[in-house]
Amino acid sequence: DAKLLPNGNPCNILKKPQYKKTLQPRVRNLSARERSTLYDTLSVSNDPDYPGLIKSDDADLIWLLIHTGLRLNEALSMKWDKVDFENEIFTVLNTKNHKNHTLPMTSATKDMFIRRYENDQKKKFVFPSSIKTKQHMTASRTFPRVCSEVGFDFTAHDLRRTFASVAFSLGHDADAIGQALNHTQ
Repeated sequence: DAKLLPNGNPCNILKKPQYKKTLQPRVRNLSARERSTLYDTLSVSNDPDYPGLIKSDDADLIWLLIHTGLRLNEALSMKWDKVDFENEIFTVLNTKNHKNHTLPMTSATKDMFIRRYENDQKKKFVFPSSIKTKQHMTASRTFPRVCSEVGFDFTAHDLRRTFASVAFSLGHDADAIGQALNHTQ
């Protein structure tokens, strides 16, 4: 241990009560105004004459996240062989609770899947990496680009919470929302 950390282990110091920091729970979800701004911006970003920073991959990923409540890694790791256009469903395999998660396509997600499929059907992932063909994209620049364009900051998990809040405000019960979010019962 002394060879690895010759000046002591910082974890031993951080265990002391004076260094413990209580993390505040994150509760942010997008306001109605922010959702409207985001939708408007994402809608125009697919126009060929769009002069902004947002790429079509960015817009499609954000669109999918806010319409499904998926976690970022769940959306990024989706594969085309789990998108069933005939039955209008898609299945996410790489989930936090390790249970396959099947969702119905809405008209918004179906349109997005169709558009992406026409361009990327020969690729394995719905959101393929532009650099490494056998991997999915990372989205490391997605949120900074989109946040810069819309004028406010948000995270993928803020979109997940927004999905749940909007569903609840529309009268859906907590169990149905939990199922849509793939929470363990």
